[in-house]
Amino acid sequence: MLNLFLGVFVLGILVLIHEMGHFLAAKFCKIPVIKFSIGFGPKVFSKKVGETEYQIAAVPFGGFVAMEGDAPKDDENVSENAFVNHPIWQRALVAFGGPAFNIISAYVFLVIMFMNGIPHAPYLDTNIVGLVSEESSAFGQIERGDKIISINEKSVSNWTDIYTKLGDLSKKYSLVLLRGKDTISAVIDVELPDPMSLESKGSGIFPPIPAIVGKVDENSAANSAGFLAGDSIIAINEEDISSWYAVSETISKYNDSLGEISVKIARNGKILDLNVAPKFNEEHKRYMIGIVMANPSTQIKSYPFLQSLQLAYRDCIRYSLMIFETLKKLVSRLISPEYLSGPVGIMQMSGAAVQSGLSSLLQLLALIGINLGILNLMPLVITDGGVLSLLLIEAITRKPIPNAVREKLSYIVMVAFLCLALFVTFNDIMRFNTIEKILK
Repeated sequence: MLNLFLGVFVLGILVLIHEMGHFLAAKFCKIPVIKFSIGFGPKVFSKKVGETEYQIAAVPFGGFVAMEGDAPKDDENVSENAFVNHPIWQRALVAFGGPAFNIISAYVFLVIMFMNGIPHAPYLDTNIVGLVSEESSAFGQIERGDKIISINEKSVSNWTDIYTKLGDLSKKYSLVLLRGKDTISAVIDVELPDPMSLESKGSGIFPPIPAIVGKVDENSAANSAGFLAGDSIIAINEEDISSWYAVSETISKYNDSLGEISVKIARNGKILDLNVAPKFNEEHKRYMIGIVMANPSTQIKSYPFLQSLQLAYRDCIRYSLMIFETLKKLVSRLISPEYLSGPVGIMQMSGAAVQSGLSSLLQLLALIGINLGILNLMPLVITDGGVLSLLLIEAITRKPIPNAVREKLSYIVMVAFLCLALFVTFNDIMRFNTIEKILK
């Protein structure tokens, strides 16, 4: 329930930014603005200042700026300053203002995010594979210790890049890896996440989480051997350890006939050798010594202003390309429309982001803002892109589109949008159990 309230607030910010773009462009062009509304339906609050009535409406799924003469009827008399009587370039500027403000604000949000600082896990700075799941198609092709050089012909240098490339809802990925001095190619299948729960087995390859002991069970072999929380495991039986997964894998494959295993650890700047005999755990059905992995450390990494400008630009481009790539996959039926999310889903994600911290909130605001900006520029009649398309036709033919034609096109697209809205809202409710949360 809290997520929904917080989400309404975040969605309101994005709507306000979009409509403010239209509003300021209209004011710049001296077009009378009759109403500025955040939300649709019955008004909750309103105040008239000059010629404009400012209102907050009950349904927070959007907003609008009503201008004089923006949809005149054939027999309607409008003033010289009405929208329809302004030059094409001014009307285009008003239509473009909303999406432009969404994209510009997204860039600003990202700049602030990078300057404020983002959580950074140092262990993700490498491109080394820490573990390959035996249940994945990657098993047998990719090995622990391999370096991932590229995915689908796009180079990667760290696990942030790898997660991004492996998370684009493709079913197959072509990887190039470096194993020692040899270059290896692999093609892996990745099961798409369930569209309702969004749960997925993933690619089956994982980063090298540091092999640091977080806890030692009191009545365990490790405690008897002298292990302490904070120990960093360097080698087992003289085999170098690059990640916690290697520790778990080596110990689970232990054989009673081997006797004690030799574990080299780093503690307070000193290197120590400990000997321990793993014991078979009936509950987990594998050998264990009684140590638990420490949560990987994260740092808040801030960037200077100029670098933040560059990183924000990079992410704006990346988010934009993701939108077009997703649209391409939807059209070609490579992914199901069930993965689409609407206002209810956005509110849920926004509420969760607010509670996760400023960086998460700013990143989500930027991502949704770019989505709103680009999708609103699509050439559909009821979008800003549709208005721009009609203005382009008017500029070429030198006469406006007849109102009757405009209205028929609007009705057709409106019905299609309504069906899409119902579809994605149903998905959101099923996916996030919104009804149950509201009732609680």
